[in-house]
Amino acid sequence: MVSGPARLDEMQRTIQALQQQISDLHAAQDAQLADIRSKVSTVLDDVTARLAALDERDGAS
Repeated sequence: MVSGPARLDEMQRTIQALQQQISDLHAAQDAQLADIRSKVSTVLDDVTARLAALDERDGAS
């Protein structure tokens, strides 16, 4: 078993590795959120255009 300063170094490396994993997960989540927001925006634009077309069609009747 490792003790003293070697154990502390091992723990610090483990903590740094975990912090990097958390950072990587946050980056992946941010990318997923950006993708979702983009898709939602596209859908909203499409729905808005379709509603406008229906409104124009109903107004022309």
